[in-house]
Amino acid sequence: MKLLCTGERVSIGTRGFGMRGRTALDALKAKFQDYLSVTFRQNSPECSPEHAAIGDRDTLLNTRNARAADFLRANVRVACKDAGLGLKSRAAVIATAMLSVALASCGGGGGGSTSSDTNPPPATKYTVGGTVSGLAGTGLVLQNNGGDNLTVSANGAFTFATSISAGASYAVTVSTQPSGPAQTCTVANGTGMANANVTNVNVTCTTTGAASVTVGGTVSGLTGTGLVLQNNGGDNLPVAANGSFTFATSVATGGAYAVTVSTQPGAPNQWCVVNSATGSAAGANISDVAVICRMIGQFAYTANNQGGTVSAYSIDPSTGALTSSGAALPDGTLPAAVSLAPNGKFAFSASNSGKVIYAFTVAAVTGALTPVPGSPFATPFVNGHPYPDIAVDSQSKFLYLASLNDAQVAGFAIDATTGVLTPVPGSPFVAHAGAGAIPAFSPDGKFLYVMNQSDNSVEGYSVDTTTGSLTTITGSPFASGTTPTWISFTPNGKFAYVSNSGSNNVSAYSVDASGALTALSGGPYGTDVYPADNTIDSTGTHLYVPNKSSASISVFSIDATTGLLTEVTGSPFAAGQGPTLMLIEPNGKFAYASSSAGSDVYGYSIDPTSGALTALAGSPFAAGTHPLFINIDPSGKFAYTANNGSNDISGFTIDATTGALAPIAGSPFAAGTAPFVISISPEIPGFRD
Repeated sequence: MKLLCTGERVSIGTRGFGMRGRTALDALKAKFQDYLSVTFRQNSPECSPEHAAIGDRDTLLNTRNARAADFLRANVRVACKDAGLGLKSRAAVIATAMLSVALASCGGGGGGSTSSDTNPPPATKYTVGGTVSGLAGTGLVLQNNGGDNLTVSANGAFTFATSISAGASYAVTVSTQPSGPAQTCTVANGTGMANANVTNVNVTCTTTGAASVTVGGTVSGLTGTGLVLQNNGGDNLPVAANGSFTFATSVATGGAYAVTVSTQPGAPNQWCVVNSATGSAAGANISDVAVICRMIGQFAYTANNQGGTVSAYSIDPSTGALTSSGAALPDGTLPAAVSLAPNGKFAFSASNSGKVIYAFTVAAVTGALTPVPGSPFATPFVNGHPYPDIAVDSQSKFLYLASLNDAQVAGFAIDATTGVLTPVPGSPFVAHAGAGAIPAFSPDGKFLYVMNQSDNSVEGYSVDTTTGSLTTITGSPFASGTTPTWISFTPNGKFAYVSNSGSNNVSAYSVDASGALTALSGGPYGTDVYPADNTIDSTGTHLYVPNKSSASISVFSIDATTGLLTEVTGSPFAAGQGPTLMLIEPNGKFAYASSSAGSDVYGYSIDPTSGALTALAGSPFAAGTHPLFINIDPSGKFAYTANNGSNDISGFTIDATTGALAPIAGSPFAAGTAPFVISISPEIPGFRD
């Protein structure tokens, strides 16, 4: 007799049975191997429906377990081999086999009564792992079968989190090689089939970089002497000039380095900061440490508007404290500001509504002021400007001021030795109604711009760098919003932005080679109420606009290609009462705006990517009454406000890590009556007094 299902003979199966069930079937197979063949049902043409009946239904029921009988009927096929047995003998064998299998399936499942006899037991699972050796770096990541990432931080045993089924394949690979030091890790015994827990995968790592590396970088801005650098608190390295430097002692690969300034330079006093100062030495020499040195402010000056005088101070390079350089000097009627020559030799202040200019020489050691022979010098203005202010060119050769009520710009040449002023050829130069505010130079100094506040336009001139004479740029004046107040340029000079305090917006322009301004599409850009001065960061990527009447600061990102503005998320940001000017300290990490109608300074950290402002811990910081403007010394160590309402100057130290302001010992420092703004020598390059 052949099997009921044709095809290859199948051994007794165990699918659907528990441990005890499989044991019973094995015993059954051994007992009846000469008479029976047990197979599973198969959904194939060889197993036709008429072959479904196996044995007598009464026999199945006699198992006392209908569920087991149904299981057998559904899953097991029993056939007698032709062994010469009679009909009754074959029936008895089948009945015995059916009973044994049925009882085995009842008792061998290992589960409760809620389990279905037709569900298979969980498949056997095995873990995959091994050992890592030679690991010295960080960041090693292993994978199994292209996933199940496993980060390994130390030598020793490892095991992947995900087990695999018995008989399944595994393939262990390195997804990420370690660094610091750079290493290459290889895998042995990484592939195979799991028939038990896998523990023999071997990952061996070897260092590919040098055993030790040098640490160095570059120094820039150094003009003083005595600079000493350290690495990891030692290995002192004196630096005498700008350029590259390298410490004498190497650092083991994977070791830490920390470059600091041990001794700051003097003669002149400077403050050097270290960027990219710390890290872990990978497999290559460190050469990106950047030491940037800047001058510490030496002297400070303020014009006392109601007192008609100018006050001078020396600045302690260690503490920032101000010491008076002598009695306040006469400065005419209602002076607004002191403008400094970038060469540090001269100071100028316009008074009497801009009809005269007081000129002073600056003592190199004390900062004391001495009137220049012939001072004050008359300007050509008849009606003048209520708050006149002066712009000095970057070469200290020429100065310019505008008259709101005369619609003119006056220019003077500065004698390099004496400081005596002489009108430049063609002065005064024609402007338009309301020519006011501080004239502004383009970054390259080739062009000068004046805000025509009543004409709602910007006047542009080209500057003759030999004579100082001005020539109106073709197309000037250029239309702006209502009451233009301030203009700023991106560092590359490609784009310019004007705050329009009367229309509450910012006009944006491209600047061509002739200095002409072309309004950008998409502008003007809305702000809060009464946008005053504006500031562009040193990277040219963000524009900051204090809104004087709404106690806020609007912030925009600048598209480097098109110049178009996009207001950043969170803008406008809260500020104090009457913010007029926001300044960014030289390292570009923090910004400050004084409250001209209040008595404090708001400080912010700057997100280096978005430009967004976040209030500093402790902000706002107390100042005197009505601090109209804030100024920062060129090193970024100190900040000062001239307090118009309390007749004094507040001084602060700037924490290089947090940006927090702390009062300088002795602050506030006495000034004259109603000081407007404090000027610091030497100035931050490009600063407008």
